[in-house]
Amino acid sequence: MLSRLASIIAKELLNGKRVVVRMNTKPSHGPIHFRSPAKILWRTVRGMIPHKTKRGEAALARLKAYEVVTPPYDRTKRIVIPDALKVLRLQPGHKYCLLGQLSKEVGWNYYDTIRICVLCIGGGCCDEDIMLPLLKALRTLAGRIEPIIKATTE
Repeated sequence: MLSRLASIIAKELLNGKRVVVRMNTKPSHGPIHFRSPAKILWRTVRGMIPHKTKRGEAALARLKAYEVVTPPYDRTKRIVIPDALKVLRLQPGHKYCLLGQLSKEVGWNYYDTIRICVLCIGGGCCDEDIMLPLLKALRTLAGRIEPIIKATTE
């Protein structure tokens, strides 16, 4: 579904519209390929745009892909593209891959943290002032526990 979403975004950019895509974290990227979902989407859209021309360069400059919902965009209306929905496009029983899970497989370290954050903040159970210290504590705890788990499983 990534390619369907990217093709629609590329068409809108080439038509002169500004597009903002929001993901859910602040990751680092890898040495050979991008690891974060926002950068993977950006690279996919770039492959569908003639980015070496002035028109394509201007179109790509209108694309913004974020990992977190930044303050100017948290109050704007969100748009769902039906052509890119898994429920509408895939037949039952067909295999699919989540972009966040794919990013985790190639070395993105924030997948589990963001799932917790989306469940809490998106569900309205707590606000960011409570969640951010909790997420920092979870990261430090995970860093301390991981070597112990590896040692016991070997």
